[in-house]
Amino acid sequence: MSVRRSVGRVSALEACACLGMLAVAVSGFVAASGVGECRDRFLEPFSSDSIWNVAIGDGAIFKHAHLFQEGDWRGLPTNFHNDQDFILRTTLEDPVTDWINQGDWGPGNKCAVQHNKNFGKPCSDSTEMLDTCTSKVRLPKKWTSASDCDGPPTSTGDNCKSAAGQANNNAMAILLPDNETLLQMQPVYRCGFYPTPLLARWGNKTDGGPQRFNNLTNIFEDGIGGAHGGSGLSSIGGSIRLGELLPNSPPINHALKIELANWWYYGSKQLQPKTQNNGGRSQYVWPATGSNEGFHPASGKSGTYRGTNRFVAPGALLAIPSFVEGKVHVQTAIGKRIKDAMTNYGGYIVDGTGPGSPGHNMVALCMDALVNTEMREHFGFNMAYPHGVVNNSNSPAKFLYEDLLRIFQNLYVVSNNAPNAVGGGGTPRKPRKPPICK
Repeated sequence: MSVRRSVGRVSALEACACLGMLAVAVSGFVAASGVGECRDRFLEPFSSDSIWNVAIGDGAIFKHAHLFQEGDWRGLPTNFHNDQDFILRTTLEDPVTDWINQGDWGPGNKCAVQHNKNFGKPCSDSTEMLDTCTSKVRLPKKWTSASDCDGPPTSTGDNCKSAAGQANNNAMAILLPDNETLLQMQPVYRCGFYPTPLLARWGNKTDGGPQRFNNLTNIFEDGIGGAHGGSGLSSIGGSIRLGELLPNSPPINHALKIELANWWYYGSKQLQPKTQNNGGRSQYVWPATGSNEGFHPASGKSGTYRGTNRFVAPGALLAIPSFVEGKVHVQTAIGKRIKDAMTNYGGYIVDGTGPGSPGHNMVALCMDALVNTEMREHFGFNMAYPHGVVNNSNSPAKFLYEDLLRIFQNLYVVSNNAPNAVGGGGTPRKPRKPPICK
């Protein structure tokens, strides 16, 4: 990442208040033309040409994803859930908080501070050995990684439907006080109010989860890269935001982020060369920069996905083609909004829901964690992990499960999605978005 001059109120480094963090402040400011409307940078980030903001084009070539078809040995999804993204904006009034470089997706207490060999040492960009180094970041005093809470976060009990230490992918994006620099990380845990530290993988070019990614990106740029460990894609781009699932809100006008059981569905074919940056994981397509481990317990080898459809891979853009749109019948307000978004913009595979096992065939859509509470208050249920919405006659969300299943069964991969043909190229289904407001 090149060093560039900040044009915000403060530099990105000052805004983050980091010890030994990347001494970088990105700019790339895009001025609004002053003609017509413009976009809110926090709610509709990145350039108009970003992968998240470009609709499916009439030049798209579709290959059927064949997800959840009748008779498939993998069975139907046990649930559809929200793989929550933590999306914050901070100010210089938020307190500086310790940020410890730790976090994984395995067993164990995610809230326990680890004391490995770099514990207490400042994180920097000059070493590969960053485990448990410490930096600092501004966070709101009462922000935690618990979601859908009616009080202080606890690991058990009904006051938090999604516990602070549960093993989600937990990607995070923070718009720093300069109002243009994004800080990204994954997985993220903060299990209490200030001064409880933030526990999260540092990222940047010497670490990753598992792909390497730059901590700092700019809200005005293309927004491709970020902390999703199964792809290297953005923590904020594609996330369903507050209000977007409510019946009277405008249609969702961006691509979504989706996740499948990685071992079972992501194609076994090696698609890319093995490099240091992707850690030898070569089963992905643009715009992803790598893939999950794809661990195979029988062989003990990584990178061994078992999917037979090479088009279904991390980074793939899936959508409902116009020629099947009419037969995808939905019953719920949320189902209609998801269907419309998947038809107009599609959804990128950004991560995995786990290796897949009997009774564990889950599907995720990435949403702001706060959507859990909003759904519960408005619809009487939510999609918080690990329960999500299920196919149960006693569940108030049964009809949403049926809608989502029908949507996913009719997804196709845009096989020619590429840097010079985002969404497949040609005339997009939706017009180009206006610039971000000044």
